[in-house]
Amino acid sequence: MKKIGLTGNIGSGKSLVSEILIAAGIPVFNADAEAKKILFSDSFIPLLLENFGEDVFSNEKPDRIKIARLVFSDENKRRILNELIHPLTRAAFEDWCVEHHKFESVVMEAAIMIETGLYASFDTIVYVNAPEEIRIARVMLRDKCSREEVLERISAQWPDQKKMQYAQHIILNDGVEALLPQIQRIFSL
Repeated sequence: MKKIGLTGNIGSGKSLVSEILIAAGIPVFNADAEAKKILFSDSFIPLLLENFGEDVFSNEKPDRIKIARLVFSDENKRRILNELIHPLTRAAFEDWCVEHHKFESVVMEAAIMIETGLYASFDTIVYVNAPEEIRIARVMLRDKCSREEVLERISAQWPDQKKMQYAQHIILNDGVEALLPQIQRIFSL
């Protein structure tokens, strides 16, 4: 089975590329969605309490907005959260690969695949890129947040130019360059 990593910075359009791949019959594991599922699972609550305290909870439940504000404003807290969640997400991906063993290729979509070193466990890395202003506008619209909040999230990720060095393929999702032909060339659809 060929394992393909699909990554790109916030607002680049990774999820759109994933949707196209899924529609074409290629299984895609969304690492960010899996990490959120883990983060809000009952079994993870003791780790959140131990490492971040009750300040990241509302009504005895983890509060996504409070957690995001904390980890995007404090690099050490972000590192701790990643160290807790990433091994569990990787294990979930390996289990998912076993379930999808009949497929020739599978894809993992993950935002910080390069920064964490996860990219090294994939046969191929595909990087989705878009100009920063387009990404900012997309995230503000999608997440209903301010420009400043988006810029804070962007600053927590490596710059595109640094990350693209690790990719074998680049997809430009700028709203001008046709997306489908680029995906078809890379994935032989």
